[in-house]
Amino acid sequence: MSEAFQAGDPPQEKAPETPFSTLTAAALWLSALIICLSASAVLTKRDASNRSSLEVFSQRTAVGDLRMYPSLEPRPPEVRFNRKRLIIHLETETIRDSELLLVAQSDDGEYGLYRPLQSAIQPDETMEGPWYIKVAINGYVRATLKAD
Repeated sequence: MSEAFQAGDPPQEKAPETPFSTLTAAALWLSALIICLSASAVLTKRDASNRSSLEVFSQRTAVGDLRMYPSLEPRPPEVRFNRKRLIIHLETETIRDSELLLVAQSDDGEYGLYRPLQSAIQPDETMEGPWYIKVAINGYVRATLKAD
C-alpha cells in the first residue's frame, strides 16, 4: 500500500468547473446578434449611397434607345468614332430595333453605333464598320469610315 500513497505527495484536486449557464449563453447570442445587425446596417447604408452605380440597367439592343440622330436637319451634326469622322449615308433603312446590337458609342457619347445581331462580330470588326445610327424607332442610317 505504500506504493499507492506516499506521504509526501499531496492529493491531486481538480479545479472547480464553472457551469455554462443559460444567462451566459443568452449574453453571447445577444452580442452576436448586435454585431450582425450593426454590420448589416453599415452595409445597407453603403449600398444605398452607391445605388446609382449598383443598379444600372443596360440594354444591348437598340430597343428603348432614345438618342436619335437628327438626319433631317439642314446641317446634321458630325459624328466621330475613334477621332475619325464618320460618313453618314442619309438613306433611312428600316430594321427592327431588336435585331441590332450596340457595339460602340460615338466619341461624344451622343449616339450608339449598332451592328446586326446575325452578323458574327469579332472584336476587331467593331472598329471597321459599317455601323447603324438610330434616327427613329426601327429606322437607321448607315455610317462608314470611308465612302462606299
